[in-house]
Amino acid sequence: CCVTQLVHYQRMRCLNVLVIGGHDMDSWLHFYAEIEKYAQTLDCDGVECGSREGVGKMMADYGFKRVMSIFRKAL
Repeated sequence: CCVTQLVHYQRMRCLNVLVIGGHDMDSWLHFYAEIEKYAQTLDCDGVECGSREGVGKMMADYGFKRVMSIFRKAL
């Protein structure tokens, strides 16, 4: 399953992967190549996604770099 969102920043346009997943990460992670092709058809400058630290380390193998952090406050 994959859900994406087109995001317009001041100097770039990105395809944000909001949700992607399933059982056995190796069985679906290769779909990022298809997501990149889709982003190119939308004239995007990049693809972005949020993840846990451990997943982020694996995403580096696919050319992703950490560019921001999310802060949360419990209510």
